Amino acid sequence: MALFKTKNTLSLIIHFINRVEIAMDSKVILLVALVIVPAVSAKFLSVGNANDYIDKVIENAKLAIGSDIDPLPLPEHTVGFEKKILLITYTGEAKLFDGYISGLSSLHRTGDCTIAKAEDLVSIFADVGFNNIEASYKGEVKFMELGPTITVTAKVESIRIKMGIAASTTDEDSALQSFELTEITGIEVKIGGLGLLNWIFNLLSNLVIKILKRSITTVIERQIRNAIASEIAKIKFPIDI
Repeated sequence: MALFKTKNTLSLIIHFINRVEIAMDSKVILLVALVIVPAVSAKFLSVGNANDYIDKVIENAKLAIGSDIDPLPLPEHTVGFEKKILLITYTGEAKLFDGYISGLSSLHRTGDCTIAKAEDLVSIFADVGFNNIEASYKGEVKFMELGPTITVTAKVESIRIKMGIAASTTDEDSALQSFELTEITGIEVKIGGLGLLNWIFNLLSNLVIKILKRSITTVIERQIRNAIASEIAKIKFPIDI
């Protein structure tokens, strides 16, 4: 005899997640949920995909966020540097300002969803990502009291997120189960206008990469995650799956 009725399992999982999510990361929450579900029914069935459902969640989330994330302003940064010339060390400074990222509204599903079903409880897993992420900065560099104005542009090749959703086909409740940023790769930085100061290219390039990763991670883990979680709670999961 099962310890819990399947129709009550989702509410138990959601209640458990709400109590522990502050102290646990998404990987642990997902693992706990996947341990609880098989305890109700060990036989999981493949039931196709939930592509339309995930697409609707994503589109609604993007509409809710709107221009808050695209374009996304980037923080101003100042970095110092130095160079020894004829036994004398000279210091310089580079400032980056008027920066932004564009393309975060291109969030989309990157492949077919997968589903595991145990009676009236369904777990949905989806990979999502972005296209055409670009960034830019204006800047000024000063060395020995002189220096050029510069332009910085960057492109991001790949940003990937894995997410999981728990849904009931009886009471139509659903909740975001996991949301993990797994990849920010292939950042290419170009800097124009350095001239004779081209030797600080690596310094500025590494700074821009660090800024982009931090800014992208913050907006994904806060605004985008919250918007998706909100839409999942609103949109009824298709009961005919």
